[in-house]
Amino acid sequence: MPLRLPFLVALGLTLSTVLPGAATPAAATPGSQPATRPAGSALEPYTALALNFPGPLPNVKGMYPVTLAGPQSTNPGIAAKEITRLAPGLRVVLAGDVAQGILDHPDDVCMTANGQPTTLQGVWPNAGPLAAAQRFDTWLKQFAAAGGSIDLLVVSAEEDLAIWNMAEDRLTAITEDPRFPKVAKALGFADARQAMLQRSPKAGEPARWNALMSGVVSAARRKAVLEPLHRYFPAAAMCNFNDLRIDEAHVAMGVLGQPWYTVGGPAGTHQSPALFGGAAPPQIEADWSRPYVQMIFAVNFVRCVSRSSNVPQIPWVPFKGLTVGGGFGGGDMYEEAVTHIMLSGGTTNVFFFNPLQPKEIPPGAKVPRFSTPADAEALNSLMREVRREAGGKRIVAPVSVDPVRYDARFVVSAARLEDGSTLCRITFAETEGTAQIRVGGEVVKVDRPLGRTGVWMRIP
Repeated sequence: MPLRLPFLVALGLTLSTVLPGAATPAAATPGSQPATRPAGSALEPYTALALNFPGPLPNVKGMYPVTLAGPQSTNPGIAAKEITRLAPGLRVVLAGDVAQGILDHPDDVCMTANGQPTTLQGVWPNAGPLAAAQRFDTWLKQFAAAGGSIDLLVVSAEEDLAIWNMAEDRLTAITEDPRFPKVAKALGFADARQAMLQRSPKAGEPARWNALMSGVVSAARRKAVLEPLHRYFPAAAMCNFNDLRIDEAHVAMGVLGQPWYTVGGPAGTHQSPALFGGAAPPQIEADWSRPYVQMIFAVNFVRCVSRSSNVPQIPWVPFKGLTVGGGFGGGDMYEEAVTHIMLSGGTTNVFFFNPLQPKEIPPGAKVPRFSTPADAEALNSLMREVRREAGGKRIVAPVSVDPVRYDARFVVSAARLEDGSTLCRITFAETEGTAQIRVGGEVVKVDRPLGRTGVWMRIP
């Protein structure tokens, strides 16, 4: 069962399981330059990919939803015909249930010492991923035969093997399974129950369990989804919601302060961290009611991901009007946050979390947990602005990857463009009017424009 954090409880939504966190505070600096990232998929640059159809906007596009596991599965022939009407670079398929069943197959239960199956699920998924892969392969074969094509497959699977989803009797069965000694060696402790928050003698053991299990789940999703996808569409990209790689050396904090890193992963060709705001880790002294601080939190998490690998990112961002349990305040700091997320993640695309208001809500009424057309228009305007400032050139790599202090007077994020130039955004804290940043060997003074929260810089 997915972990329901306060943000999701407040929204009444279940898309995410664990929201991203922040690195240990350090001095604000443009940072070092990692290797240029692979180009990734041929997505239309400076386009936000929306969970729900946002309306006819040039820079915010809907994804094509398909259902595979239920009784009303999407007809592959019809899907192929409809998706080929979309322009190349916008053939993005949203398959929420493509990996369904990979972690709860009845043949993947724990075994007793004498090899007899128990009734409790293990942590060695094999039959589940194979069954899901066969189901997906059958659908893809018909889809490809009908002329379909896929630029990007987006999966929203949230099932995991995190310790907070484990009952003690299941952990006991896992410990007694003959396969567990290999897992115990990787964990560094011999009893799986030591990973339980209330029983762990060491603070790092729950995080170690979660990290190791993240790799198990990523491998299962890779077998179930990416391998069949690449049999038919070798150039297609694939990512799963909040599936990413964070090395232990760059450990992050979750919104409630839990340490977060991974072993292996992600399952696909891309990472997709979810950056929805709503953070309040008790270890960090900061005013979490300030949208500026929530922006720093999101930036720090993205930079943890960027420091860990050069696997490309397509992050999830919220709608601008989200102000209950998450978001970035509903004002100008929303655009600033999304801009810094893009630059720090080295990406020209984002996923747009835009849950639509139910039809029974009167037109014009605003319910904080649902998005409106104005939210899509705000993100569309921002994507247009970033594209203009980049001169239409793609972002290919982040330049700013170091953590930002939570008391920083300004935040600088920079990314390298495909023409070799560098695009920078400087965002000021609420009461700050100037910033001094180092460009090459010189210190440059930047003044805050009247009535604006941030300023652009383009360095040849």
